[in-house]
Amino acid sequence: MCSTCNAAREPCKHCGKTKKVITRTADGPLCSTCYRKDPASFRTCSRCGRFERPYRRGVCIACVASAQLRALFTRDDGTVPDRTEPIIAALATSDPASLLYWINKAESAQILQELVADDQPITHKALDKHRANRTIPILRAALVAADILPNRDEHLAALEHWLSATVKEIADPVHRRLIHSWATWTHLRRLRQQSTRQPLAYNQIGTVRYEILLVKRFLEHLATLDLTLRTCRQDDVDDFIARGSRRRADIRRFMKWAAKNGEAPTFDIAYPANKRSRESLEDDHRWGLVNRLLHQEDLDPGDRLAGLLVLLYGQRATRITTLTITDLSFDDDKTTVALGNRPLELPEPIDDIAKQLVEHRRHHILLSRPADTPWLFPGAMPGTHLSDTHLSRRLRKLGIQLRRGRNAALIDLAAELPSTVLANLLGIHAYTATVWADVGAKSKAAYAAERMSQAKKPT
Repeated sequence: MCSTCNAAREPCKHCGKTKKVITRTADGPLCSTCYRKDPASFRTCSRCGRFERPYRRGVCIACVASAQLRALFTRDDGTVPDRTEPIIAALATSDPASLLYWINKAESAQILQELVADDQPITHKALDKHRANRTIPILRAALVAADILPNRDEHLAALEHWLSATVKEIADPVHRRLIHSWATWTHLRRLRQQSTRQPLAYNQIGTVRYEILLVKRFLEHLATLDLTLRTCRQDDVDDFIARGSRRRADIRRFMKWAAKNGEAPTFDIAYPANKRSRESLEDDHRWGLVNRLLHQEDLDPGDRLAGLLVLLYGQRATRITTLTITDLSFDDDKTTVALGNRPLELPEPIDDIAKQLVEHRRHHILLSRPADTPWLFPGAMPGTHLSDTHLSRRLRKLGIQLRRGRNAALIDLAAELPSTVLANLLGIHAYTATVWADVGAKSKAAYAAERMSQAKKPT
């Protein structure tokens, strides 16, 4: 098109919007957006023969992405190391546009070129050397999903790296020894064992990091008073706790360990009751949310199902995000979900929402495209599930307060079902089910007492 025609603004024949004309066809003018989708813009790729819109000089975007990817792994002599061929094959399964976006980042190109120049097998340890590079997590996840690297718990690995760096920064050798020994034998030991059974959650790691920093702050506080763990008194411990939030009582775990190992006398540290842990949604508000999730079809099916699992079945975000396709069972007459030891039947229309989610699961994977993901809620990293933090954020946008919604559901269910049945259906501990049954009984007793007192008031 000439410059005059190219500058014209006319209604597009497809979308009808008045925009700058990019090209003209026999049917009329096209804007840039519609031109990219119109067959008039398609050509046969000069390399692979696909018939689609050229990306660059008659070559489709898939061929351009493949060529640029291979170029990053090519040595100065023009050869590609054999050890990198599986990596190239894994990354080549990515969406071409996403792959180009990733490898055109300076950080991405740099890390790939460094790994090629290193001339060593690409392992987790090799990638850990480049931990500061922000593209490492997604590259690692892609290699794990392609079975090039073994699976490992990245939350646990990140905590181990953080602990090592944090301990090195502690100047006092006694404090350094105490914190390292306590964190290793109390927290890391427990988390390593748990990680063999199920992946750790981000919030778990955050809690451990908080406790470690809190203990570090407590020991530094004692040092300013010229005290140590062995010379401090109950009043000193109480004063430290009283000067901050209720979470300062979290030093209790460390103090019990120190006393058990002869590093400190025994102290009495009462953990203040958390009233928020038993707060629940008002029934009207909760059922209003449930009604919206059941019937508002323009909402994402994943958000609808997750919200209903919280509000009706008392599930945590950490459990919901780890659900897999195999946890759902679709028979002719019923749909079940495995939350605990016994399958739980989903009534209508929740069963339809579950089917919609399986058929239209969405993910935002940038690198690699595994043939199929087992997760009901796929994450942004290849082979991973959605994080509980991200799911919680999505549900909060819908007005769902997860803790209060979960509490309300458990109180209702505990009032209707025996504790053992509740534990087996929902996957919670039998003791937890019993506690919620007691809470529900007290709530009903308080409600009945309030109604009786109102009835006795003179009108």
